[in-house]
Amino acid sequence: MKKDKTNVKDIGKTKDKAKIFVSALNNIRWNSTKDSYSELNLYDTNVSAEDKILAHWITYISDRGMPFENIWIFGGYVYSQIIFDWHKCKSISEINKVFNEHINIQVEKGKEKGKIFGRYDNLNKRINNELEMNNSKIDFTSRFYTTDIVYIYLTLCYLTENHNSSLFNYLKEMSKWTDDAFLKLKSIAYGLYLLSYKDNSPHTLDDINKLKKSGKKIVFSAEYKKIKDNINEFKCNPEAQLNQFDNSKDRFGNMKRLWCCIRDYLKAYYYKDYFNECLKANNMSIGQEAKNKMLKYIELPGDVWNNNNKFRKCIIEIDNGDRLSQLLRNDYKNNKNEWEEKSLYPECFDVSFDLAMKMCDNNKCKYCLMSDDNCAIKLCLNKEGGLCPLAMIYCGYEYKCIGRDSCVFKCLV
Repeated sequence: MKKDKTNVKDIGKTKDKAKIFVSALNNIRWNSTKDSYSELNLYDTNVSAEDKILAHWITYISDRGMPFENIWIFGGYVYSQIIFDWHKCKSISEINKVFNEHINIQVEKGKEKGKIFGRYDNLNKRINNELEMNNSKIDFTSRFYTTDIVYIYLTLCYLTENHNSSLFNYLKEMSKWTDDAFLKLKSIAYGLYLLSYKDNSPHTLDDINKLKKSGKKIVFSAEYKKIKDNINEFKCNPEAQLNQFDNSKDRFGNMKRLWCCIRDYLKAYYYKDYFNECLKANNMSIGQEAKNKMLKYIELPGDVWNNNNKFRKCIIEIDNGDRLSQLLRNDYKNNKNEWEEKSLYPECFDVSFDLAMKMCDNNKCKYCLMSDDNCAIKLCLNKEGGLCPLAMIYCGYEYKCIGRDSCVFKCLV
């Protein structure tokens, strides 16, 4: 995108109509019916809330450059099965055995390809509807398979060796230095980042072969040491580390999946309940005020969908081509009162995940409330108790109509 030479203070300001529209959609997104949400497809749905959070976190490590449904249905099933097996492990050698059972390298069309296999012993309806089965095996390959497997493996190894195979034992340890609830949440977020993402380096199929040939010792010892060193560095000076976290350039690029997870733990239909259950079980008191503050702190996740040219054109007054997450954060800082009057913060614009695909990509501008000459009123049924057609058409959200006089879209129609 071509850079604009306009005065810096005018760049990236969000249009007023866009603020109102996105605020309304964000409200609808997180207050829709249960059927609007897609929970991770678990191997065993009877596992603890903590294991559901861990499976969600592990699956998000692979959530890059692939259809969301593929990762959520296929990846979620296989990864949660690995976690199910991992919980039985008492040593690194047993973890190595689990990964040996689940990963393989095959030759397809003359090229080697890595796969993660799951067992055919507890299939559910979503799997039966979606998956192809090969030799009674279920397989999944993420776009960055080799790197993903390495850091999923190291994450589980660290939890086994240092925290009795408990994610929240680790997160409690990382946040115990402060009684401030907001700082606890920041420490949890940064702790997750240090555990699975910070300083990640690319890996190859040769590295996966090393894992296949592993014995009793931990594989990728240099990377493992770096994870341990980063975590210990945080424990020595948490406030300084969080200050680096606040000002890191990675906030707008390399932390996208982290922000998605934290957002889900604070807002998503299933995961906020699992997260709260885990906090309570570990005597970690974090109130709603701190959670609301954290939502304003995290950045807009993703980039492909919210960098859609049509979407950006409708929401930004003057666009210089920077990441949308950076533009929104700057505008929020400069015009905080305007944003908060509309119950808005940068993450809210992630409604583009649904809106851009359903509306922008299909040239449905004439029905969009951000368009000055929209004909959206023609779609409104004004039938209290029924489903809102606008929410369904815009984003696929099943939201019950509350009447046109009370509608969140009222001032735009």
